[in-house]
Amino acid sequence: FWSANNHLLNSFLAFLSVSALGNEEWVLRLGSLLAFPLYAFFGFRLMRNIQSSPLRWWALLLFFSTHGIIEFFGYARGYGLMLSFLLASIWFLRAAYLEYHNRKIVYLIVFSFLTLLSNVSALPLMCLIVISALYLSWQQQQDFRLKLGLSLLSTLPIGFALWWSLQLKKHQQLYYGGQNGFRSDSLESLKDMVLSPKLSVDIFLAPAALFLIAILIAKPWQNYQKAHMAHWAIVTFLLISAFYPIGHWLINLKYPFDRALIYWLVFALMAKFIWLDYQYQLGRKSLAFFLSWTLVFPLLYFSQTSLSTASFKSWGQEQIPNRFYQHLNTVHAESLGGSYLQAPQWNFLEQKFDATLPAFQISKSPYLDYRLCEKNDWPQWREDYQRVDSTEASLYLLQRKQ
Repeated sequence: FWSANNHLLNSFLAFLSVSALGNEEWVLRLGSLLAFPLYAFFGFRLMRNIQSSPLRWWALLLFFSTHGIIEFFGYARGYGLMLSFLLASIWFLRAAYLEYHNRKIVYLIVFSFLTLLSNVSALPLMCLIVISALYLSWQQQQDFRLKLGLSLLSTLPIGFALWWSLQLKKHQQLYYGGQNGFRSDSLESLKDMVLSPKLSVDIFLAPAALFLIAILIAKPWQNYQKAHMAHWAIVTFLLISAFYPIGHWLINLKYPFDRALIYWLVFALMAKFIWLDYQYQLGRKSLAFFLSWTLVFPLLYFSQTSLSTASFKSWGQEQIPNRFYQHLNTVHAESLGGSYLQAPQWNFLEQKFDATLPAFQISKSPYLDYRLCEKNDWPQWREDYQRVDSTEASLYLLQRKQ
Protein backbone atom coordinates (compact mmCIF):
# COMPACT_ATOMS: atom_id res chain seq x y z
CA PHE A 1 0.00 0.00 0.00
CA TRP A 2 2.76 2.46 0.99
CA SER A 3 4.45 2.59 -2.38
CA ALA A 4 5.30 5.35 -4.86
CA ASN A 5 3.85 3.05 -7.51
CA ASN A 6 0.47 3.12 -5.79
CA HIS A 7 -1.14 5.95 -7.73
CA LEU A 8 -4.36 5.96 -5.74
CA LEU A 9 -6.93 6.97 -8.35
CA ASN A 10 -5.39 4.70 -10.98
CA SER A 11 -5.33 1.81 -8.48
CA PHE A 12 -9.01 2.37 -7.72
CA LEU A 13 -9.97 2.54 -11.42
CA ALA A 14 -7.92 -0.60 -12.08
CA PHE A 15 -9.82 -2.37 -9.30
CA LEU A 16 -13.15 -1.37 -10.84
CA SER A 17 -12.14 -2.35 -14.39
CA VAL A 18 -10.70 -5.69 -13.30
CA SER A 19 -13.82 -6.43 -11.25
CA ALA A 20 -16.00 -5.71 -14.29
CA LEU A 21 -13.91 -7.05 -17.19
CA GLY A 22 -11.52 -9.60 -15.71
CA ASN A 23 -7.86 -9.74 -14.78
CA GLU A 24 -6.11 -8.87 -18.06
CA GLU A 25 -3.24 -6.47 -18.65
CA TRP A 26 -5.17 -4.32 -21.16
CA VAL A 27 -7.95 -3.89 -18.58
CA LEU A 28 -5.46 -2.36 -16.12
CA ARG A 29 -4.65 0.34 -18.70
CA LEU A 30 -8.24 1.47 -19.27
CA GLY A 31 -8.07 4.30 -16.71
CA SER A 32 -5.14 5.94 -18.51
CA LEU A 33 -6.64 5.32 -21.95
CA LEU A 34 -9.99 6.86 -21.02
CA ALA A 35 -8.20 9.89 -19.56
CA PHE A 36 -6.86 10.87 -22.98
CA PRO A 37 -10.13 12.46 -24.25
CA LEU A 38 -10.05 14.76 -21.21
CA TYR A 39 -6.40 15.63 -21.93
CA ALA A 40 -7.30 16.35 -25.56
CA PHE A 41 -10.38 18.40 -24.61
CA PHE A 42 -8.62 20.76 -22.21
CA GLY A 43 -5.42 20.75 -24.27
CA PHE A 44 -7.32 21.95 -27.35
CA ARG A 45 -9.22 24.54 -25.32
CA LEU A 46 -6.00 25.95 -23.87
CA MET A 47 -4.17 26.02 -27.20
CA ARG A 48 -7.13 27.48 -29.04
CA ASN A 49 -6.54 30.66 -27.05
CA ILE A 50 -3.02 31.10 -28.42
CA GLN A 51 -3.45 34.06 -30.77
CA SER A 52 -0.38 33.43 -32.90
CA SER A 53 -1.34 30.82 -35.51
CA PRO A 54 2.22 29.40 -35.92
CA LEU A 55 2.61 29.09 -32.15
CA ARG A 56 -0.83 27.51 -31.85
CA TRP A 57 -0.06 24.81 -34.42
CA TRP A 58 3.37 24.28 -32.92
CA ALA A 59 1.76 23.71 -29.50
CA LEU A 60 -0.72 21.22 -30.96
CA LEU A 61 2.12 19.33 -32.63
CA LEU A 62 4.15 19.24 -29.44
CA PHE A 63 1.45 18.24 -26.96
CA PHE A 64 -0.17 15.65 -29.22
CA SER A 65 2.83 14.08 -30.94
CA THR A 66 5.64 13.98 -28.38
CA HIS A 67 5.71 10.28 -27.72
CA GLY A 68 7.44 10.65 -24.37
CA ILE A 69 4.28 12.40 -23.14
CA ILE A 70 1.49 10.66 -25.06
CA GLU A 71 2.63 7.13 -24.24
CA PHE A 72 1.65 7.67 -20.58
CA PHE A 73 -1.94 7.17 -21.67
CA GLY A 74 -1.09 3.56 -22.53
CA TYR A 75 0.41 2.62 -19.15
CA ALA A 76 -1.16 1.12 -16.06
CA ARG A 77 0.04 4.14 -14.08
CA GLY A 78 -1.51 7.41 -12.94
CA TYR A 79 0.58 9.78 -15.06
CA GLY A 80 -1.91 10.06 -17.91
CA LEU A 81 -4.71 10.82 -15.45
CA MET A 82 -2.48 13.40 -13.75
CA LEU A 83 -1.72 15.21 -17.02
CA SER A 84 -5.41 15.34 -17.95
CA PHE A 85 -6.50 16.80 -14.62
CA LEU A 86 -3.51 19.16 -14.59
CA LEU A 87 -4.54 20.73 -17.90
CA ALA A 88 -8.11 21.01 -16.58
CA SER A 89 -6.85 22.82 -13.45
CA ILE A 90 -4.83 25.28 -15.55
CA TRP A 91 -7.84 25.86 -17.79
CA PHE A 92 -10.12 26.76 -14.88
CA LEU A 93 -7.45 29.00 -13.34
CA ARG A 94 -7.18 30.89 -16.62
CA ALA A 95 -10.97 31.07 -16.91
CA ALA A 96 -11.25 32.48 -13.37
CA TYR A 97 -8.51 35.01 -14.13
CA LEU A 98 -10.35 36.27 -17.23
CA GLU A 99 -13.82 36.26 -15.70
CA TYR A 100 -14.10 35.33 -12.04
CA HIS A 101 -16.81 33.00 -10.78
CA ASN A 102 -16.78 30.87 -7.61
CA ARG A 103 -17.93 27.85 -9.59
CA LYS A 104 -14.67 27.92 -11.57
CA ILE A 105 -12.63 27.89 -8.35
CA VAL A 106 -14.60 24.90 -7.08
CA TYR A 107 -13.97 23.04 -10.34
CA LEU A 108 -10.29 23.92 -10.08
CA ILE A 109 -10.08 22.53 -6.53
CA VAL A 110 -11.82 19.32 -7.63
CA PHE A 111 -9.46 18.81 -10.56
CA SER A 112 -6.49 19.63 -8.33
CA PHE A 113 -7.59 16.90 -5.93
CA LEU A 114 -7.92 14.45 -8.81
CA THR A 115 -4.46 15.44 -10.06
CA LEU A 116 -2.90 14.65 -6.69
CA LEU A 117 -4.87 11.42 -6.30
CA SER A 118 -3.50 10.40 -9.69
CA ASN A 119 0.11 11.18 -8.81
CA VAL A 120 1.34 13.04 -5.75
CA SER A 121 4.58 14.13 -7.43
CA ALA A 122 2.72 17.14 -8.86
CA LEU A 123 2.17 18.56 -5.34
CA PRO A 124 4.56 21.58 -5.70
CA LEU A 125 2.73 22.80 -8.81
CA MET A 126 -0.77 22.08 -7.51
CA CYS A 127 -0.05 24.00 -4.30
CA LEU A 128 0.81 27.09 -6.33
CA ILE A 129 -2.20 26.67 -8.61
CA VAL A 130 -4.58 26.41 -5.64
CA ILE A 131 -2.93 29.35 -3.85
CA SER A 132 -3.24 31.44 -7.03
CA ALA A 133 -6.93 30.53 -7.29
CA LEU A 134 -7.52 31.53 -3.67
CA TYR A 135 -5.73 34.83 -4.31
CA LEU A 136 -8.22 35.54 -7.09
CA SER A 137 -11.05 34.62 -4.71
CA TRP A 138 -9.90 36.94 -1.93
CA GLN A 139 -9.55 39.79 -4.42
CA GLN A 140 -13.29 39.70 -5.09
CA GLN A 141 -15.90 41.82 -3.34
CA GLN A 142 -17.99 39.00 -1.87
CA ASP A 143 -19.08 37.51 1.44
CA PHE A 144 -16.19 36.73 3.80
CA ARG A 145 -17.77 33.39 4.69
CA LEU A 146 -17.76 32.36 1.04
CA LYS A 147 -14.07 33.19 0.71
CA LEU A 148 -13.34 31.27 3.91
CA GLY A 149 -15.36 28.31 2.67
CA LEU A 150 -13.38 28.12 -0.57
CA SER A 151 -10.14 28.36 1.41
CA LEU A 152 -11.17 25.51 3.68
CA LEU A 153 -12.26 23.43 0.70
CA SER A 154 -8.83 23.90 -0.86
CA THR A 155 -7.17 22.39 2.21
CA LEU A 156 -8.65 18.98 1.33
CA PRO A 157 -6.47 18.18 -1.71
CA ILE A 158 -3.36 19.90 -0.37
CA GLY A 159 -3.74 18.52 3.15
CA PHE A 160 -4.32 14.99 1.94
CA ALA A 161 -1.39 15.14 -0.49
CA LEU A 162 0.93 16.45 2.24
CA TRP A 163 -0.16 13.67 4.60
CA TRP A 164 0.25 11.04 1.89
CA SER A 165 3.69 12.41 0.96
CA LEU A 166 4.87 12.32 4.58
CA GLN A 167 3.65 8.75 4.92
CA LEU A 168 5.48 7.72 1.75
CA LYS A 169 8.63 9.49 2.95
CA LYS A 170 8.32 7.68 6.29
CA HIS A 171 8.24 4.38 4.38
CA GLN A 172 11.07 5.58 2.08
CA GLN A 173 8.72 5.44 -0.91
CA LEU A 174 8.04 9.13 -1.65
CA TYR A 175 9.36 8.92 -5.23
CA TYR A 176 12.39 7.37 -6.78
CA GLY A 177 15.31 9.68 -7.30
CA GLY A 178 18.94 10.40 -6.50
CA GLN A 179 21.15 12.58 -4.35
CA ASN A 180 23.65 13.84 -6.94
CA GLY A 181 21.93 16.96 -8.23
CA PHE A 182 19.04 18.29 -10.30
CA ARG A 183 21.05 18.27 -13.51
CA SER A 184 22.68 14.85 -13.19
CA ASP A 185 19.70 13.03 -11.67
CA SER A 186 16.55 14.82 -12.84
CA LEU A 187 17.33 16.50 -16.15
CA GLU A 188 19.57 13.67 -17.38
CA SER A 189 16.91 11.02 -16.75
CA LEU A 190 14.16 13.25 -18.17
CA LYS A 191 16.19 13.75 -21.35
CA ASP A 192 16.68 9.98 -21.66
CA MET A 193 12.93 9.45 -21.27
CA VAL A 194 11.58 12.07 -23.68
CA LEU A 195 14.42 12.30 -26.20
CA SER A 196 17.46 10.02 -26.34
CA PRO A 197 20.38 8.94 -24.11
CA LYS A 198 22.68 9.96 -26.98
CA LEU A 199 21.83 13.65 -26.58
CA SER A 200 23.38 16.02 -24.05
CA VAL A 201 21.35 17.42 -21.17
CA ASP A 202 22.30 20.83 -22.58
CA ILE A 203 19.37 20.30 -24.97
CA PHE A 204 17.30 21.51 -21.98
CA LEU A 205 19.74 23.96 -20.43
CA ALA A 206 20.76 25.98 -23.50
CA PRO A 207 17.19 26.94 -24.54
CA ALA A 208 16.31 27.58 -20.87
CA ALA A 209 19.24 29.99 -20.49
CA LEU A 210 18.29 31.81 -23.70
CA PHE A 211 14.69 32.01 -22.55
CA LEU A 212 15.65 33.51 -19.18
CA ILE A 213 17.82 36.12 -20.92
CA ALA A 214 14.84 37.04 -23.12
CA ILE A 215 12.63 37.42 -20.04
CA LEU A 216 15.16 39.79 -18.48
CA ILE A 217 15.29 41.81 -21.68
CA ALA A 218 11.48 42.02 -21.71
CA LYS A 219 11.55 43.47 -18.14
CA PRO A 220 8.17 42.06 -17.03
CA TRP A 221 8.52 43.63 -13.56
CA GLN A 222 8.03 47.10 -15.01
CA ASN A 223 4.31 46.44 -15.43
CA TYR A 224 3.73 44.29 -12.35
CA GLN A 225 0.52 46.25 -11.64
CA LYS A 226 -0.95 44.63 -14.77
CA ALA A 227 0.05 41.07 -13.98
CA HIS A 228 -0.70 38.66 -16.83
CA MET A 229 -1.09 34.88 -16.88
CA ALA A 230 2.26 34.85 -18.68
CA HIS A 231 3.96 36.37 -15.63
CA TRP A 232 2.22 33.89 -13.35
CA ALA A 233 3.29 30.94 -15.53
CA ILE A 234 6.97 31.94 -15.58
CA VAL A 235 7.14 32.71 -11.84
CA THR A 236 5.33 29.46 -10.99
CA PHE A 237 7.72 27.44 -13.15
CA LEU A 238 10.76 29.06 -11.49
CA LEU A 239 9.32 28.32 -8.04
CA ILE A 240 8.62 24.63 -8.68
CA SER A 241 12.10 24.32 -10.24
CA ALA A 242 13.64 25.80 -7.09
CA PHE A 243 11.57 23.50 -4.87
CA TYR A 244 13.79 20.43 -5.41
CA PRO A 245 17.23 21.89 -4.62
CA ILE A 246 15.77 23.80 -1.66
CA GLY A 247 13.94 20.67 -0.46
CA HIS A 248 17.12 18.65 -0.82
CA TRP A 249 19.03 21.24 1.18
CA LEU A 250 16.41 21.52 3.95
CA ILE A 251 15.09 17.97 4.42
CA ASN A 252 17.27 15.88 2.11
CA LEU A 253 14.59 15.33 -0.54
CA LYS A 254 15.71 13.22 -3.48
CA TYR A 255 16.11 14.74 -6.92
CA PRO A 256 13.32 13.01 -8.87
CA PHE A 257 13.99 10.79 -11.87
CA ASP A 258 12.27 11.03 -15.29
CA ARG A 259 8.55 10.25 -14.93
CA ALA A 260 8.33 11.87 -11.47
CA LEU A 261 9.08 15.12 -13.35
CA ILE A 262 6.73 14.67 -16.31
CA TYR A 263 4.33 17.24 -14.80
CA TRP A 264 7.26 19.69 -14.56
CA LEU A 265 8.13 19.22 -18.23
CA VAL A 266 4.54 19.61 -19.44
CA PHE A 267 4.04 22.75 -17.36
CA ALA A 268 7.39 24.16 -18.58
CA LEU A 269 6.24 23.79 -22.18
CA MET A 270 2.85 25.28 -21.33
CA ALA A 271 4.47 28.26 -19.57
CA LYS A 272 6.72 28.88 -22.57
CA PHE A 273 3.80 28.99 -24.98
CA ILE A 274 1.81 31.30 -22.71
CA TRP A 275 4.75 33.72 -22.41
CA LEU A 276 5.66 33.60 -26.11
CA ASP A 277 2.07 34.27 -27.12
CA TYR A 278 1.98 37.20 -24.70
CA GLN A 279 5.06 38.67 -26.37
CA TYR A 280 3.33 38.19 -29.73
CA GLN A 281 0.31 40.12 -28.43
CA LEU A 282 2.60 42.94 -27.28
CA GLY A 283 3.93 43.26 -30.81
CA ARG A 284 7.26 41.53 -30.14
CA LYS A 285 6.71 39.02 -32.93
CA SER A 286 10.37 38.65 -33.83
CA LEU A 287 11.25 37.76 -30.23
CA ALA A 288 8.39 35.26 -29.99
CA PHE A 289 9.25 33.48 -33.22
CA PHE A 290 12.99 33.53 -32.53
CA LEU A 291 12.48 31.77 -29.18
CA SER A 292 9.98 29.27 -30.56
CA TRP A 293 12.89 27.16 -31.85
CA THR A 294 13.56 26.17 -28.21
CA LEU A 295 10.40 24.02 -28.35
CA VAL A 296 11.81 21.29 -30.54
CA PHE A 297 10.83 18.13 -28.66
CA PRO A 298 8.66 16.47 -31.34
CA LEU A 299 11.29 16.81 -34.06
CA LEU A 300 14.07 15.61 -31.79
CA TYR A 301 12.01 12.65 -30.68
CA PHE A 302 11.04 11.58 -34.19
CA SER A 303 14.68 11.76 -35.26
CA GLN A 304 15.63 9.26 -32.57
CA THR A 305 12.92 6.62 -32.56
CA SER A 306 9.50 5.61 -33.82
CA LEU A 307 5.98 5.42 -32.48
CA SER A 308 6.39 1.67 -31.96
CA THR A 309 9.06 2.27 -29.31
CA ALA A 310 8.36 2.96 -25.66
CA SER A 311 10.52 5.46 -23.79
CA PHE A 312 10.63 3.32 -20.66
CA LYS A 313 12.42 0.30 -22.08
CA SER A 314 13.57 -0.51 -18.55
CA TRP A 315 9.97 -1.22 -17.60
CA GLY A 316 10.32 -4.43 -19.57
CA GLN A 317 12.49 -5.67 -16.71
CA GLU A 318 9.47 -5.39 -14.41
CA GLN A 319 7.32 -7.56 -16.70
CA ILE A 320 7.40 -11.12 -15.38
CA PRO A 321 6.41 -13.67 -18.05
CA ASN A 322 3.75 -16.25 -17.24
CA ARG A 323 6.27 -19.07 -17.73
CA PHE A 324 8.27 -17.86 -14.70
CA TYR A 325 5.23 -18.24 -12.50
CA GLN A 326 4.24 -21.55 -14.03
CA HIS A 327 7.76 -22.94 -13.55
CA LEU A 328 7.82 -21.93 -9.87
CA ASN A 329 4.39 -23.43 -9.40
CA THR A 330 5.54 -26.71 -10.99
CA VAL A 331 8.58 -27.03 -8.70
CA HIS A 332 6.56 -25.90 -5.64
CA ALA A 333 8.88 -23.03 -4.75
CA GLU A 334 8.77 -22.23 -1.05
CA SER A 335 10.28 -18.74 -1.15
CA LEU A 336 10.78 -16.08 -3.80
CA GLY A 337 12.05 -12.52 -3.72
CA GLY A 338 13.43 -9.59 -5.67
CA SER A 339 13.15 -5.85 -6.13
CA TYR A 340 10.17 -3.74 -5.07
CA LEU A 341 9.79 -2.84 -8.76
CA GLN A 342 8.84 -6.44 -9.55
CA ALA A 343 6.41 -6.84 -6.66
CA PRO A 344 3.36 -5.21 -8.36
CA GLN A 345 3.70 -7.42 -11.46
CA TRP A 346 4.10 -10.52 -9.28
CA ASN A 347 0.95 -9.59 -7.36
CA PHE A 348 -0.85 -9.33 -10.70
CA LEU A 349 0.27 -12.86 -11.63
CA GLU A 350 -0.85 -14.15 -8.24
CA GLN A 351 -4.32 -12.78 -8.89
CA LYS A 352 -4.31 -14.13 -12.44
CA PHE A 353 -3.31 -17.65 -11.36
CA ASP A 354 -5.27 -17.62 -8.10
CA ALA A 355 -2.33 -17.20 -5.66
CA THR A 356 -0.92 -20.71 -5.35
CA LEU A 357 2.62 -19.61 -4.47
CA PRO A 358 4.14 -17.95 -1.37
CA ALA A 359 4.08 -14.17 -1.16
CA PHE A 360 6.75 -12.24 -3.02
CA GLN A 361 9.45 -10.97 -0.65
CA ILE A 362 11.20 -7.63 -1.20
CA SER A 363 14.51 -8.86 0.15
CA LYS A 364 18.23 -9.11 -0.58
CA SER A 365 18.57 -12.30 1.43
CA PRO A 366 20.77 -14.97 -0.27
CA TYR A 367 18.72 -17.75 1.34
CA LEU A 368 15.56 -17.50 -0.77
CA ASP A 369 14.90 -20.52 -2.99
CA TYR A 370 14.30 -18.38 -6.06
CA ARG A 371 15.00 -14.78 -6.98
CA LEU A 372 14.18 -12.33 -9.76
CA CYS A 373 16.97 -9.96 -10.77
CA GLU A 374 17.99 -7.69 -13.61
CA LYS A 375 21.03 -8.40 -15.76
CA ASN A 376 23.10 -5.69 -14.08
CA ASP A 377 22.53 -7.30 -10.67
CA TRP A 378 23.41 -10.82 -11.80
CA PRO A 379 27.13 -10.67 -10.78
CA GLN A 380 26.29 -10.13 -7.10
CA TRP A 381 24.11 -13.27 -7.03
CA ARG A 382 26.30 -15.51 -9.18
CA GLU A 383 28.03 -17.12 -6.18
CA ASP A 384 24.82 -18.26 -4.50
CA TYR A 385 22.43 -18.73 -7.45
CA GLN A 386 22.24 -20.28 -10.89
CA ARG A 387 20.24 -18.89 -13.78
CA VAL A 388 17.10 -20.84 -14.68
CA ASP A 389 15.45 -18.59 -17.27
CA SER A 390 15.61 -15.06 -18.69
CA THR A 391 13.65 -12.64 -20.86
CA GLU A 392 14.68 -10.50 -23.82
CA ALA A 393 14.52 -7.49 -21.47
CA SER A 394 17.22 -9.16 -19.32
CA LEU A 395 15.08 -10.15 -16.35
CA TYR A 396 16.59 -13.30 -14.80
CA LEU A 397 14.94 -16.07 -12.80
CA LEU A 398 17.54 -17.49 -10.41
CA GLN A 399 17.56 -20.66 -8.32
CA ARG A 400 19.63 -21.02 -5.18
CA LYS A 401 22.51 -23.45 -5.49
CA GLN A 402 22.27 -26.60 -3.39
